[in-house]
Amino acid sequence: MAATPLFLDGVSGGVVLWDDTRETNYLSRGEGNMSAEVLLQLITRGALVVIAGLTVFDFVRDRQRARLDIALMFLSLACSILSAEFAPVAGPLAPWVRTVGSLAVVAQPYLLLRLVEHFRPVPRLLRLAAQGGLMVSWVILLTVSPPLSPVATLIVIAYFGSVEAYGAVAFVRGALRSGGVSRRRMTLVAAGSGVLAGAVLLAGLPAAIPSRVINVQMAIDVLAAVAVLFYYLGFAPPAGLHRLWQLAELHDFLNGMVGRPFTSHGTETLSALCTAATRITGGYLTGAARWNEGQERFEMQASDHPVLQSVAFAPRDGSLVQAWHAHRPEALRIADSGSDEIKHIAARVGAGGLLAIPVMARGQAWGLLVVFLRRGSLFVNDDLALLTVLAEQSAVRLDYHKALAELEAANKELEAFAYSISHDLRAPLRALDGFSRIVMEEHAPGLSDDTRRYLQMIRENAVQMGRLVDDLLAFSRLSRQPLKRQWVSPADIARQALADLRPELNGRSVAVEIAELPHCEADPALLKQVFVNLLSNALKFTRHRPQATVDVGYQLAPVTGASSTAPGGVEKMPEPAAGPQSEHVYYVRDNGVGFDMQYAGKLFGVFQRLHRPEEYDGTGVGLAIVQRVVNRHGGRVWAEAAVDRGATFYFTLGGAHG
Repeated sequence: MAATPLFLDGVSGGVVLWDDTRETNYLSRGEGNMSAEVLLQLITRGALVVIAGLTVFDFVRDRQRARLDIALMFLSLACSILSAEFAPVAGPLAPWVRTVGSLAVVAQPYLLLRLVEHFRPVPRLLRLAAQGGLMVSWVILLTVSPPLSPVATLIVIAYFGSVEAYGAVAFVRGALRSGGVSRRRMTLVAAGSGVLAGAVLLAGLPAAIPSRVINVQMAIDVLAAVAVLFYYLGFAPPAGLHRLWQLAELHDFLNGMVGRPFTSHGTETLSALCTAATRITGGYLTGAARWNEGQERFEMQASDHPVLQSVAFAPRDGSLVQAWHAHRPEALRIADSGSDEIKHIAARVGAGGLLAIPVMARGQAWGLLVVFLRRGSLFVNDDLALLTVLAEQSAVRLDYHKALAELEAANKELEAFAYSISHDLRAPLRALDGFSRIVMEEHAPGLSDDTRRYLQMIRENAVQMGRLVDDLLAFSRLSRQPLKRQWVSPADIARQALADLRPELNGRSVAVEIAELPHCEADPALLKQVFVNLLSNALKFTRHRPQATVDVGYQLAPVTGASSTAPGGVEKMPEPAAGPQSEHVYYVRDNGVGFDMQYAGKLFGVFQRLHRPEEYDGTGVGLAIVQRVVNRHGGRVWAEAAVDRGATFYFTLGGAHG
């Protein structure tokens, strides 16, 4: 048995396109053993028939011309296989059945050329040459009885191999110009066509060198199997692989977004989306157009080409309008866009096709992503699906940053309001306290006991209100005060804070222990506020202890998974750990009255108190200041306590050795 290329079934002696003496239906022979060669052929043939069925089903489900051409190409290959299987039972019609199979298979290169035309132009002379080669091959198969002469065989193989090779090169170029899932699929198709061309040219060796006996059958079978595998992955990839390709592209896109600056209009995000869309589709240019409800038109907000800057278009009835109202991505012809502006831009850049992908933000239609293509896309559904995912992720980023900008603006307004109110209240409070004092001092003889008591209450409340105003001012300044990080000694800063609080120690038995703390990078003034408030808090709630103790120290804790959850939704101190992924956790511990952990979530809110003012004075702002300072340093703060068993406040500072 001589060389037999899978798709030109039966080259016997290198001179005919089929061999009636070769039984292609192995199972009909009833042999007990199956050779590896025959098994490989059966698997390859079966796979081709299955792929043909998948492509036909794909076309029936979505009747696009590209899908029709893909189905026709695989049907041409499947037809040769089925004809070889049915010929033994066709009786007198067997030669005609084989002829039909051969006619179908030699059409495969031309059908591949039709696929190329979906994404790049094919030179007119090349198209005519391919058509001529197909016609000549058909004439040879219909008029020349087997066995064919070496010249006739080489003519058919030369046509088949050369057109197949051109298709492989065209798909490689198409893959290089595109990206995304389409690039991967086109690369696989190019590999399949290249391997198939090699198999066909290899099959021509016996005809080219008739004087030598060359057995290349096994090599041809292996190449055919590899070509079918590449075709399967390129034209009908499994859903899991398809999804994996999409996730890889999404991962690359999101990684590219990390660290990008953001403006209130989201121009950077949209520009990145446009650049990615052009790269993925291999198109000319892409623009992101926002719908202007008042003027009923689309206005370009971002693009990757100057020609789209400041462009506005109001499409009339057409495919573009349908895609917009249906919120469905569409592949359009320029002529069907319904927009003179779009047609004008397409004419300027030479675009022949258009992709329109709705961009949804906060559940509402924000606008359209418009991609101008050179011709079209062979795997247009892949492009549309991937661009839809990228548009959705971009919309999420737009929503997030818009909400963040709104929140920051609201916080600034609130802080400005608090600062203004606090500042304006200081003068009347001073006046209230001052005039009350004057009345008590200058008119004391004429005042009754009740009057003096009332005036004293006025003064005390004015002083308390003044402290609250001062704390509010300090709290509001934290957001505007620049963070000046430098290497500091937390122990020295804690001692300075304790020195400021010395008056609170008068007449009390208090043991304050400040350990040697590791240096860190922090703003010394703000860190002092942290220690002042935490130490003041500890001294206040140990007031009724005969022997009060306050400890300032630190522990090492892992950075990742450093905290666990305690009752009340607050963090618990992690187990001590050392290593490159550990951080310093500073703490202030006391043996005071403590608190119930179920109320710990209220600790760091402004004006939040766990004890009555009559029991312990204060404004309820101190711990809020601590949290604000720690957050600005990129750290965390939390507490652990038990009723009547003291409390411990922990905090980290982020940054180097923080």
